[in-house]
Amino acid sequence: MLGKRINQRGFSLIELSVVIIISSILMVMMFDAYKQYSEKKKIYTTQARIDTVTSAMNRFFANYTRFPCPASKSASIGDPDFGVATSCYDESQGVGCNADYCVSSTQIDHDGDSFTPLVTRRVREGVIPLMTLKEGIDNDAAGVERSRYPIAQPIGAEDLLDAYGNQFTYVVTEYQARDEYIPETGAIEITNEHGGAGSVLASNVDYIILSHGENGAGARTIYGVPAGNGCVGLPANEAENCEDGDHVYMASIRYDAGPNQFDDILTYRGWMSYYLWDQSTLDPKDVYNTNAGYVGIDILSPQEQLHIAEGNVLLDQEAADYRGTGAATLMAKEYCTYDGTDVEGCFDPELIGGDGLECQNNPNNPLNVIHRIKDGAAECFNLYEDAAGVPQTQDVTCDPDEFLYGLEYDTSTRKIKKLCR
Repeated sequence: MLGKRINQRGFSLIELSVVIIISSILMVMMFDAYKQYSEKKKIYTTQARIDTVTSAMNRFFANYTRFPCPASKSASIGDPDFGVATSCYDESQGVGCNADYCVSSTQIDHDGDSFTPLVTRRVREGVIPLMTLKEGIDNDAAGVERSRYPIAQPIGAEDLLDAYGNQFTYVVTEYQARDEYIPETGAIEITNEHGGAGSVLASNVDYIILSHGENGAGARTIYGVPAGNGCVGLPANEAENCEDGDHVYMASIRYDAGPNQFDDILTYRGWMSYYLWDQSTLDPKDVYNTNAGYVGIDILSPQEQLHIAEGNVLLDQEAADYRGTGAATLMAKEYCTYDGTDVEGCFDPELIGGDGLECQNNPNNPLNVIHRIKDGAAECFNLYEDAAGVPQTQDVTCDPDEFLYGLEYDTSTRKIKKLCR
């Protein structure tokens, strides 16, 4: 009996080689795709943490009307000064770097008006003052929230570091981190990779938050020591952001290789000259709001061009002199009250001191004065008449060792109280 012959044949070496080559190519492609995904995830994570820090910075500014000073670069986690702001009043460190921070200096037009003489401003580079930020944006000891502007995302210890495990660099103009800070331009300049006059992206930046990327060149670890090889042997683009002693920083597109290598991630807050109010060319007493929306003082949802919730608007002559604007003035088309629903009781401000609003005086006793304005009309009282209209006399002189600084009118008795000191 003849048996059935089965032909069994294996893979040749050539076929096995082809399979191995194809598998290798697929593995390389998968590895490359994963590497790109991992890198993008690190970039997104870093940017998200920068956004959280920026939100905390803005909340801090809302509470204190200034930014925090950078923390020490050399402080190690666990040290008492780790994450604690240094003092931006301290100018003992000249231009250059000490163990804790770096300082640069430049001249700027501080209020952006193109007229004020240039002033010298110092720029300080350190790391994120995490502990100071947290303390500055948390509730106070009584549990009362200091700011009505909520932070989008609470800041945590992980937000101190980028996705590569290094601390963010934080740079601010020292003057803007002091209690007497009056809003003005910063002294930090941001440029791009192209060079030349057209490369300046912003020249009046308040602060920057900087991740030094995967190579960590210029960053500090949580132990306060330089990451990687520090600032040694860097390409020109990255050297700009690595303790080079000036107030200029670079925001470039990413290059992974070559002489223009750049992997830093930089976010900055800039300031521009912007005038919220302007005068009409037809009538200098007509002042209008150039903003698209309404402006509120002590109120989050203003209902008019200038909506003052309560209290007074202080016209500070010192601030006017600082700005070089001369007199501190406030002008408006009309003054109104607001009951929470409707605007009412409006009147022309010219009525206060002009001919349109006055009290009729008795020729024999011309002492009527405006007590208040109600529904656009004056309510008048005679200071020297009682409720029955009987003329009265009052002494408004002070003792020899005092002087008169004001008069207070009692509407119930219709008498003047002298204010002496």
